[in-house]
Amino acid sequence: MNKKILWGLIALLVIVGGGYFYVNKVNTQVEEIAKATLTRNNITHSDVKYNCLDKTLTIKSVVFPYSDNEVKIDSSADEIVIKGINADSFTKASDDKVLLCDEIQFNKIKSVVYAYGNEELLTTTEQISIKKPLLNLVKLISLHRTAPYSEEYFQNILDIRHNGITFQNISMQAFKGSNSEASFTVKNIAFPAYTGDTFDIAYHDINMQSKPLNLNFGKIELKNIALPTAKYLAEISQTVMRLNELERSSEFENNPSTILEYEVLSELLINKLFNYPRTPFLEEVKILNSAIYLNEIEEVAQSPITLKELSYLFDENDTTLKVNSIVHELTLAKEFLKNIVSPESLELFTEKFAQGMIFSLSQSSELTKETGKFTQDTQFSVNELAQLSAQVGGKILNKDKNLFLINYNLLLDDISIEEVEKILSNVSLSELQFNYVDTGFIDFAFKIAANETGFPAAALKDEILAGLQSEIDSFRESEGVTIIDQEIVKILEACIETIKTTGKFLVKVTLADEMSLKKLLDMETIPNYTFEVSAK
Repeated sequence: MNKKILWGLIALLVIVGGGYFYVNKVNTQVEEIAKATLTRNNITHSDVKYNCLDKTLTIKSVVFPYSDNEVKIDSSADEIVIKGINADSFTKASDDKVLLCDEIQFNKIKSVVYAYGNEELLTTTEQISIKKPLLNLVKLISLHRTAPYSEEYFQNILDIRHNGITFQNISMQAFKGSNSEASFTVKNIAFPAYTGDTFDIAYHDINMQSKPLNLNFGKIELKNIALPTAKYLAEISQTVMRLNELERSSEFENNPSTILEYEVLSELLINKLFNYPRTPFLEEVKILNSAIYLNEIEEVAQSPITLKELSYLFDENDTTLKVNSIVHELTLAKEFLKNIVSPESLELFTEKFAQGMIFSLSQSSELTKETGKFTQDTQFSVNELAQLSAQVGGKILNKDKNLFLINYNLLLDDISIEEVEKILSNVSLSELQFNYVDTGFIDFAFKIAANETGFPAAALKDEILAGLQSEIDSFRESEGVTIIDQEIVKILEACIETIKTTGKFLVKVTLADEMSLKKLLDMETIPNYTFEVSAK
């Protein structure tokens, strides 16, 4: 062999061998750092492998438990794969966030929460993928081990940034073996890239099952969700844990002070959940293709209530605030009525509503900030047999957008008399319009009434019309007929015409002067207004 070739081969072997030993050295160093980090935080594993050529760290059979006097959490993953790893993130001791890697994958995750010896929640997830996570890994692992419900722990979670997170095939089972047993599955959850302000979530194929009801959702989209504070999350978590502790206590049912504390904390929790620290909580929510099965009602357990779309949109800029909500195609199956109406009426419903009774409702509202003027348009329909619409116009006298949003306050029943008076004093009504368009619903209602009463539909219609005409005659024959009496007569006449023709009905009231709702309610005389009523 040529000596030059021989020495060249020897040199190549030396270079390759040196490179091999260098790669092994780097791999071993990173593996030792990873093992030390895991051991220091009481995380066990079966194997740790690092490949410096593609910067991939693989950890097998990972177990990271947590326990205190009342709660134990067993969490594990068959495998954690960290691609494009930044080894410094395992040793960073400061409070700064560090790029962990290009992607981290948790495969086959399982978590079991035990409270006071009982299994409360079992969660399994096929895979979690996080793209380019930016976080303080060392601190987060330490807090998860020592204080998973603390404000500091939640603050570190809120500080995480990423380029997208996906969850695949999640399954949860809560309160196993108890009367409250429930299960939850979702095929996919996606969080788009998050840089720290608001975030979006999309859920696909969600199923929730419990003894009283089952829920199915094809898709749920939540957009521009405002982040809560770490303090808020900590308080919610700690309240839930205390409630669980009280409920599991042996003296729960026999100790009045324990029951009182439980009731106070329950009310506090509900108030906290509804009084979110950021407004609006989210800008848009959309729920598509839903089904509700009420297991305790046989008819609904077999034929669910379905909903094609439920959506809410909060759109605000410098000049206007818009709120739109939609309930599209809420369907009640005919089986709902089998124990309510006669077999003859049920047959009519089956013929008329082969796919069930379908309801749709939409509401759009707009507030102009500079003037305080607002409008609200509401539309309601039943199987396209009847359409109702209402338009309201008015003004927020002190331009407080919270008064405009009062229609969306879920805790309106908790409002005080003083708050009601404040609202009535600061909201004026200038125009109100009501429309009804009938395309067969009135005639159908008379047919159902005929089946239920045994009287012919035509006779029932004549009886209703005669009753309305009698009311009109009473108003006209009474002494001292007022303007309001005359307007009521117009409405009754329009009702008669609508019933006769199953046509359209319109009422419109316009106030000449701006006046608060409180003044309108307190007035002894009628304000200046115009009144329109018609039927076709």
